[in-house]
Amino acid sequence: MTRAARSRQLLFVGRCNDTATQMAEAFAATLMFPVGIAAASAGLTPTHVQPWAVRVMAEIGLDISPQVAKPLLAFEPATINTLVLVEHGIGLPLGFQAVPQIQWRLDPAAAMPRPADARLADQRKLRDRVELLVFRLITSGALSRPHASH
Repeated sequence: MTRAARSRQLLFVGRCNDTATQMAEAFAATLMFPVGIAAASAGLTPTHVQPWAVRVMAEIGLDISPQVAKPLLAFEPATINTLVLVEHGIGLPLGFQAVPQIQWRLDPAAAMPRPADARLADQRKLRDRVELLVFRLITSGALSRPHASH
């Protein structure tokens, strides 16, 4: 099967694949499935989906609790049409460097302990920002532009 005959694959990449990438995958999968774009997420060193992310996504009716953190190397670069580098400073393995990329450069949430209400507010802001970025990505036409084969 030729690349053109397959659905297009969009991969959101972060360090841990635990929060923003999981949110982006859920938004993109919901919004882009009808137009034949498959969305997934991965991390350089995946951990687990953060409970805060699950909670704030559930608030808007998206259940990401079944999602799991996945390693980037579980994906074949030739099957990916576009990489969205969600965090600032992501260094890609060699095989992925030739895949067309979009840089979001979100800063991960601070690792310092914070009160639960402040942490929840931070996660809601992150969710809303990710939703806006996914929407802009879809409406910008960037995903429909032809990319050089790699």
